[in-house]
Amino acid sequence: MGHIIPVAAGDDQGPLLNRVSLSQYILAVTFVFLRFFTRACIVKKFGLDDLLIAIAIVLGGVQTVTIILQVENGRGRHSSELEVDQLNRMLMYKWINSLIYFVANWAVKMSILALYYRIGSGKKGLPWVVQPRAVRWIAGAMTAFHVAVFLAQLFGCSPISRAWDVERLPNGCFDGRLFMQVSGAINVATDVILLIIPLPLLPLLKFNKRQRTALALIMSIGLIPVVASTMRFCEIIMSGPIVSKDMSWQQSDSSWTWAWVPVWSQIEVDVGIIAASLPCLSPLLKLVCSGLSIARPVTPSQVPTLPGYRGSWGEEKNMSANSELDVEKTSKPEGTSYFNDAWDLEEAVYIGVAKTADARIVMEHGSPRIVDYTKI
Repeated sequence: MGHIIPVAAGDDQGPLLNRVSLSQYILAVTFVFLRFFTRACIVKKFGLDDLLIAIAIVLGGVQTVTIILQVENGRGRHSSELEVDQLNRMLMYKWINSLIYFVANWAVKMSILALYYRIGSGKKGLPWVVQPRAVRWIAGAMTAFHVAVFLAQLFGCSPISRAWDVERLPNGCFDGRLFMQVSGAINVATDVILLIIPLPLLPLLKFNKRQRTALALIMSIGLIPVVASTMRFCEIIMSGPIVSKDMSWQQSDSSWTWAWVPVWSQIEVDVGIIAASLPCLSPLLKLVCSGLSIARPVTPSQVPTLPGYRGSWGEEKNMSANSELDVEKTSKPEGTSYFNDAWDLEEAVYIGVAKTADARIVMEHGSPRIVDYTKI
């Protein structure tokens, strides 16, 4: 059996497994730090999706630790080079790693759905797939799937300790490879569903050319978790049996053939965390690009809108990058508010616009005058 990443037959894969695992986790931690910095210092508001990402990144750290422990006990080496006790400990850490993976993966998916829920919450007439009821159903179905696979992994052997007793496997356990293949295929399908959920919103949004490019970039980022879960699924398909009744544990060589499955599981979680965090960094990127002390107006054509929907951003809302209001003379009737019922703050961030103040402007003698201005 082979691997997606070719490795010479006589090499120890352990050091490479550790480097990939650690570097990927450090990258995910960096993006989560920037996400929380943006929420705390710029947006000044946290949501349920932030809590779920925090859970996912902590569990991702546990995943990394269990991979390192597997490597210390022979992961990435041929089983014929290992003692029975080493292989048993490796299988125990693999079992723990799989349980952590299912929970962390669930947290990432729920974080994305929490964002979708806010986008559709309180807005009538949106496509059904982004309405709160539909998002709740999707979240419920995905939660049921992850609970099922978690319990199947937890109680896959009777007694549970047989899962890391190589001399007694696979007696008393279900087919672990088939379970991983089926759950992996369903997992890829759920990632595809998460990718296509926001697509019905696209025809409703008014974008200029630059924002269409930015949206295409965001959507392409959403493809990365799908690619990662697909790569993990392919690695499972390419790996041999974990332990087989027809061969000894030395012959099945699962410490070598399954070496990359835990790493691809971690990559899927970490890449999902990064993809879920990128849209939240929009206010930080705007601040960095514009400079801390330079106001740069946002013209009406730069603000995407959902025409006809309650809570959409109006085309006349103009905010500078440093939270000062840029007023332009318009023909709006006296008493018209430049900020109607704005979207929730996180929703604005999702499309690249952060609401930083509420203001009411009236026209006096042909010139606009601010009568109410409150920073958020």
